[in-house]
Amino acid sequence: MINIYSFILFAYVTLRLIVPLPLGFAGKIGAGLLVLLISLKHFFFQNFFGGLAAPDLPRFAILAAGWLYVTLAFIFILLVIRDIAGCLIWVINRAGYAVNLPILSGPVSAGIVILSLIGSTFGLYEAVRHPDVKKTEVTLTRLPQELDGLTIVQITDLHVNTFNPEHKIQKIVETINGLKPDLIVLTGDIVDGTTIKREADIAPLQGLRAKYGVFGSAGNHEYYSGFNAWKKRFAELGIHMLYNDHTTLSIHGKPLVIAGITDTVAAQFKKPVPNIAKALEGAPHDAIRILMAHRPHDAEVHANAGVDLQLSGHTHGGQIIGFNQVVARFNENRLMGWYNIGKMKLYISTGISLWNGFPVRLGVPSEIAVITLRAG
Repeated sequence: MINIYSFILFAYVTLRLIVPLPLGFAGKIGAGLLVLLISLKHFFFQNFFGGLAAPDLPRFAILAAGWLYVTLAFIFILLVIRDIAGCLIWVINRAGYAVNLPILSGPVSAGIVILSLIGSTFGLYEAVRHPDVKKTEVTLTRLPQELDGLTIVQITDLHVNTFNPEHKIQKIVETINGLKPDLIVLTGDIVDGTTIKREADIAPLQGLRAKYGVFGSAGNHEYYSGFNAWKKRFAELGIHMLYNDHTTLSIHGKPLVIAGITDTVAAQFKKPVPNIAKALEGAPHDAIRILMAHRPHDAEVHANAGVDLQLSGHTHGGQIIGFNQVVARFNENRLMGWYNIGKMKLYISTGISLWNGFPVRLGVPSEIAVITLRAG
């Protein structure tokens, strides 16, 4: 599917930008080949450099390829907008109204390329910089007064890989530990690549510290990266992973349930699919129930099962303001921030990082979410 999108990018940009340029035959062929090479980024990563999610390339090469691909995508979007505007002007002129806007001129085409370069450069910087610490509070009606003020740091969509190497992960761990959280939860897409490839990059996570423990659930990328091996490695790192399971903590004499479900992509790998009933089986009914679910899907089902707070990621907040509404359509129209689902609260974090496939953020910053629980 990604390769289909890439071909559309190549064909449209070549026909609507390269062909009309006064470059001569050789110049147009050269420019067209350059666009083709950029558009085939995912094809090359998948077939020649070790895989789409975790290619075996130096970080600077991954960043450069991502920057060029995002630039091409922005050019495509602006060309489509230009051509739609051209069609509207044509219709207006056919209706007898004289409108003369040279939207197909050389300066407009140059402006499209320049704007795309600026947007992709700033967007790449936003994608790779250290995430913001975002502090937020939530009132839970069943929360005992003894647990008022409990703090949870949510780590989601960390995507440890060549794009996000050891030194970046170490800095993130130091930031989180400096917040002195009561709980740390990792809600999926922790890693890209095999345990062997990511051995050094993942190591800093062993340094995570929280008063009552570090817990995690699986995202779709854990399955792409060798689920069984990572299941063992996460345990070695001191992360208490919950796969359709829960644990009950006693904090200030009050029970608190932390549950986690698997990801729907598990079906493709013949692994257990998400099962909220199994995850909460045997959990005390009088305890606050916090669910780690990588995707914000099926929130109504989880609310009906008695979950008080669901923590999710996966969407990356849509990454780009405007475009993110398209992403929301694939996630039950839930994108980022707080949602009320019956008596349950749902928080969707924009994520700490991204995978290398489309490395850009515009208006949707990355975050380390610090959630303080308040008694209702």
